[in-house]
Amino acid sequence: MFIEILNKIKEFNRIIIHRHQRPDGDCMGSQMGLKHLIKNSFPEKEVYAVGDEVPTYLSELGQIDTIPDEYYKDALVIIVDTSVEKRICDDRWNLGKYIIKIDHHDDSPDFGNLIYVDNKCPACSSIIVSMIKAWGDEVKINKASAYALYFGITTDTGRFRYRGLSSEVLNNAGFLLDQGI
Repeated sequence: MFIEILNKIKEFNRIIIHRHQRPDGDCMGSQMGLKHLIKNSFPEKEVYAVGDEVPTYLSELGQIDTIPDEYYKDALVIIVDTSVEKRICDDRWNLGKYIIKIDHHDDSPDFGNLIYVDNKCPACSSIIVSMIKAWGDEVKINKASAYALYFGITTDTGRFRYRGLSSEVLNNAGFLLDQGI
């Protein structure tokens, strides 16, 4: 499934990343980490992160983009860290040509064209790191992406104390630390 997601990212020239309303560290880390990763790996692509206001404590991860409705035509929409449709920030997500959902919540119903949910993983940011590792040399992680994803993992795991903590999650955090953050 990870390779299918990468192939869709490669296929589309415009990618719009959504998250849930009232962002927390993991949804912002997932959204901005993925945005920075795609922009760094495929600089010719248009990549946008949309949503509501970013709380001050999350602003260092990045700011949201304001885009017109017509940008969704022929766009790939990726929704991160959002279990149910009514919590997706910015209702325009369904205007996209193709929808990918990446989530970790155990109450996550299916919506979208390509769905990846790992409800055993404590943070969506860790899922994205697993994808990056599976994608190998196809992508280029940078410090901005690594920092955002690390922030997401540490907040949703309660600094590595909450449910679902595994060696994979700790290895993913270590992988991010190795990027120089």
